[in-house]
Amino acid sequence: MPLRRAPSGPVEEALPSAVRFEEPGNGENLVDAAAPAAASEDADWSAPLLFFPSGRTSNARIQLRGRRDYVIQLSLRGVTGAVTIGKVEQVEQREEWP
Repeated sequence: MPLRRAPSGPVEEALPSAVRFEEPGNGENLVDAAAPAAASEDADWSAPLLFFPSGRTSNARIQLRGRRDYVIQLSLRGVTGAVTIGKVEQVEQREEWP
């Protein structure tokens, strides 16, 4: 199988409008404590996830939630940049989306 080349420039994509980021349900931080602080003082922002040219990233757990209250957790391993994708689960309903 031939190797795929990485894009030569930045790649920008968007999640569907029905998907939201939220803190994982188990109370863990989204990003490890060694990550730099968020650029904004706004409480709605978390520390940024950093991706480096070497393939490394910040250690992090991310949870995505859709309109029907299905969630999935993604774990990023900083040293390797590997992403582990959890199971899709339906959780208790939240208030309606804006």
